Amino acid sequence: MRSRPNAPLRPGSIGFAQSGDPWDSYVMRKLSKFQKSFPGSSLENQSHASRAHEEKNIQNISRVTLQDRPMMGLVKHTNPVGTESANILLLQDMGSSTRLRRNPPPVESHLLPMWPGAMLIISSVQSNNVLDLSAAMKTSTLIPLLGLSTSAVAAAVPAKAQQPWGYASGSKESIANLKDKVENVVWILLENRAFDNMLGGIHRQGLDNVVNNGGSFCNPQNVSEPKGKKWCSHYKDFDSVIHDPDHSVTGNNMEFFGTYHPDDKAIAAGTLTPSLDGFVERQMVSHNISAKRAHEEVMGYYSESEVPTLVDLVDEFTTFNYWHSCVPGPTNPNRLCAIAGTADGHGTNDESFDVSGIDVPSIFQVASEKNISWRNYDGTNGAFLSDAMFFNWTATNAKENVVPLENFYQDAYLGLLPQLSYINPSCCGLNTNSMHPSGNVSFGQVLLKQIYDAVRTGPQWDKTLLLITYDETGGFFDHVVPPLAVRPDNKTYTETAPDGANYTLTYDRLGGRMPTWLVSPYAPRGYIENYGINPATGETSSYSATSVLKTLGYLWDLEDLTPRVSHSPAFDHLIGHTRRNAVATLANPKPFPKAV
Repeated sequence: MRSRPNAPLRPGSIGFAQSGDPWDSYVMRKLSKFQKSFPGSSLENQSHASRAHEEKNIQNISRVTLQDRPMMGLVKHTNPVGTESANILLLQDMGSSTRLRRNPPPVESHLLPMWPGAMLIISSVQSNNVLDLSAAMKTSTLIPLLGLSTSAVAAAVPAKAQQPWGYASGSKESIANLKDKVENVVWILLENRAFDNMLGGIHRQGLDNVVNNGGSFCNPQNVSEPKGKKWCSHYKDFDSVIHDPDHSVTGNNMEFFGTYHPDDKAIAAGTLTPSLDGFVERQMVSHNISAKRAHEEVMGYYSESEVPTLVDLVDEFTTFNYWHSCVPGPTNPNRLCAIAGTADGHGTNDESFDVSGIDVPSIFQVASEKNISWRNYDGTNGAFLSDAMFFNWTATNAKENVVPLENFYQDAYLGLLPQLSYINPSCCGLNTNSMHPSGNVSFGQVLLKQIYDAVRTGPQWDKTLLLITYDETGGFFDHVVPPLAVRPDNKTYTETAPDGANYTLTYDRLGGRMPTWLVSPYAPRGYIENYGINPATGETSSYSATSVLKTLGYLWDLEDLTPRVSHSPAFDHLIGHTRRNAVATLANPKPFPKAV
């Protein structure tokens, strides 16, 4: 890839960044013509002018605003060879707000590694107000950087769902293939880790993580002083984080929005988007620790040598880039939502979860009613009720389906796994294996290796889909903005924030982004899945916990439990042709230098 001479952007000029040389001369001609025709004009005028001049290779300019000021548009530019399309993102600042300033000296054009064929075009009417996008290597990075609403970015940069095997999710071909290939599903929810925290240090093309985005995202020490001292994401080798980050509903609010009480109407309207700048402050305040220690704990990430089992999963199977928790809150509401499609108005780990007090239908009840075999393999060792036992229905009708985790290994080796195997790891102190602080990351990798090795060795491997994910992000930093979501029902949850005022959650947005893998002899090897398709609207959508329920619905002809499930993208289309080269075992975890 050839670099270009860097020169300061002048008022009305167009700088560019491109990742595919085959388009260089063609794109340069078009951009030159575009610039000469409409120098210094506003984005909206450029849109009208380009259509008036019938620039057939420059199409579909969308106008959006930031704080009522024109800010961004998308140009879809067709490859001259006609083999594929390239997306050009056009950013133009029409004013001089200092809030938009990044690195006040004149910004030079940058050659940015982005997705194939993509170009980033930056312009400004004031050279000292051009945004420095040198670290913006992906569209998802631009969202927090520019402060744009999720809906605005979705309108300006429509992502395209991938079809690695040539058929669309939810199509007759895809569902028929899923039913033909998969008889057994193994599903494990680990605990309380964010994507950047666990996968931030893995150097693999396509992963939207820390090291692939310039190596650093920052939080202010105090959200009230955004220009003050900053602490940035970095490598840190904590096997055990002893200060459990706040992952309550209002704790998530502070971490995502910098306040305990964000304006929900503005969030729903797309005019308020998370700034993701409150993680360090919340950790400091929650545990009365130094900013240095707080940022090491919540903004740190692991190297490849420390998470070799996870690296194997990335290299050998399919990793989801954008998979979010169901609720911006703690463990049990998220686990409930994952298996029932709703948090049922719960926002904390209240007593109902300890006494089988939940009365909504779950995947376990529906499976039994459809004569689909299932077991909840319980590794909690009696510290908590397993997830299936949240429900009064299970306690009354299916206690025998909840068995010790040790049974999983013998069932896998003997080919006795049910159609649905749901695994609860141990939680949450030292020497537990869910990865929930202060549990050990190394122990969690041991668990994943044991589960994979048992399934891979057993006779049911050729008909098994193994999904590995987490329940929620646990207060750890991730740089991707959580998206909005359809409400599962009309229930709400009210919590008293640390400042003494109440906040009410309406369950119309997702939580943070978590690592998730699809493991199967039919999963694409070393594949990065980005977005899926909302089956109710046909729009591009992030995956979430309820995507599992939607996929199981396709597999077993189940009705959607809630509207949230109806709008969740499934991953049936990722099941393809049989692979004969799946690794026989995952890499052995390594002990960390010390548990901190």
